[in-house]
Amino acid sequence: MSARDNFDLDPLELRVLSGCHAGAHVEVADGMTVGRDESADIVLSDLDPALGTALLSLASDGRWSLGGDVQGVPARAGAVRRIGGLSLSVSAARAAWPVVAADEDEVASVVPVAPMAPTSETRPVAVAASAAPALAPVAVNPPRAEGRFQKLARSPLGIAAAVLAVALVGLAVSLGSASRPAPAASLPASAEPRTAAAQQQLIKDVNLAVARVDPALRLQVTPMPDGRVSVAGWVGSSAEWDRIADALGGLRPMPVMRVREIGDLRDELRSRLGPQMRPLEFEGAGSGALRVKGLALSPADRERLLADLRAMMPAGVELLDGLELADRQAPAFAGMLRAAGFSDANAMWDGDQMVASLRLSTADRGRLEQVLGQFGKRFPGLMFTVDAQPAPIAGAPPVWAQAVRGAPGDAVPMSRAGLPFQVRSVAGGATPVVQLDDGTRLLVGGSIGNWRLAAVEPDYLVFDGPRRVAVLR
Repeated sequence: MSARDNFDLDPLELRVLSGCHAGAHVEVADGMTVGRDESADIVLSDLDPALGTALLSLASDGRWSLGGDVQGVPARAGAVRRIGGLSLSVSAARAAWPVVAADEDEVASVVPVAPMAPTSETRPVAVAASAAPALAPVAVNPPRAEGRFQKLARSPLGIAAAVLAVALVGLAVSLGSASRPAPAASLPASAEPRTAAAQQQLIKDVNLAVARVDPALRLQVTPMPDGRVSVAGWVGSSAEWDRIADALGGLRPMPVMRVREIGDLRDELRSRLGPQMRPLEFEGAGSGALRVKGLALSPADRERLLADLRAMMPAGVELLDGLELADRQAPAFAGMLRAAGFSDANAMWDGDQMVASLRLSTADRGRLEQVLGQFGKRFPGLMFTVDAQPAPIAGAPPVWAQAVRGAPGDAVPMSRAGLPFQVRSVAGGATPVVQLDDGTRLLVGGSIGNWRLAAVEPDYLVFDGPRRVAVLR
């Protein structure tokens, strides 16, 4: 049996105290299922079929209950319940195991872990861990003899017989102790004390099993105080996690699995990133490695992003650089536009955004929007502007001639216009759009403050306000 570790500092575990799995234990989390069927998280083959697949519920204070528990009230941590024909308990991993007293049906109530104080009538007997989980207290002092046996005990013959009986009992005890090992302390079979050498051998066995699955895996094997070892690290997929679990499942005592999938980390990073880092994407790059993909505005910006992301990485995870620089994407942008039929398209990076220029007819506007959508998906977070000039119409004078005849003589560059804003880009076409430095977009007739965009011409813009200004494009 195995379960994915939930990384609690003091994990809880389900302990089986009777049946064919007696002595087995496994770490548990709220919402896990227990049953005979292989689909359950924890499979107990001798569980009563009538119980079905039961849901394990864990409260924050350690109280627990299992579906089918007729006692209703959740049990405290360490308490034993009889469920599905088996004695089960949920306890802290380092807590002592409870001792169960057995009757004729091998079913009994729970007795305290602390040893019972001996009395004149009874005393408890310790049993080996390989036997049943515990035995009921047995009486070793027989009741006093009555009647004629009292007379025999006081006679010389009775005294001699008593001495002989004591000698025979002592001889039998000495022979028995020499022929079999002393009983061990009452502990679960999977948590028996191990020597340092045995634990080091277990660590070697774990490393060998992991290497057989994938020699490139970098998992950390750590000894635990109870003789077990924990295995922690990251794997690339759920299939790889399952292979690791299968490889370690045959080792005894069973290692504690603290292995997680790299996909879990990817999802956590997406939820933790600030708005300025949301366009970044992450993909697994094998076991213990994550590659970040996206755009950086400059080499310095890329180094800052990588440093911030590496600070978020847990131990044992390597962050690989898959970032691209925005100023190097102009050829790709122009290439996409030309491949879509805009043969005269050009693109450049102006320090803040990508700017493309091309000639556009009304019929081609839908095709341009499709290309821009594809570019936005390929480079999420990249700002771009398209300066689309109207395509020449057959029989009409060229655009430059129209501009010469219609251009006002007082048109000035933007830097000398004296306007309280700056024009960042212009998208031409049937419906021209002017983008300002603060991100505002103006159509012809739109206003910002006291200024109204009066016209968008091929070579200049006209703003009306306190005065009329013509600005060269």
